[in-house]
Amino acid sequence: MIMSNQFNEPKAPEYGSPKDRIVRTPGICGGRPRINGTRWAIDVMVKMIAGGESKEYLLKEFPELTWEDWQAALDYAADAAAGRIYNPAK
Repeated sequence: MIMSNQFNEPKAPEYGSPKDRIVRTPGICGGRPRINGTRWAIDVMVKMIAGGESKEYLLKEFPELTWEDWQAALDYAADAAAGRIYNPAK
């Protein structure tokens, strides 16, 4: 884990690349975390993966999303479950 200052506080994680991949915007998706530039909420994406959708299916049916977007959603969900969420860029 990368420490960000002299007090050894963890640096806020970046969810995928490019910068600001996951955002929250009031009025879009109810303010829920989503993939920047889309209306794809992270919780919806994670539920699709949890429901058993394959990588091939997701990429074919939703070409506006990259595999890195799906991975960022999973990373974000894992951090949320562990209580390590920060407030992403708005």
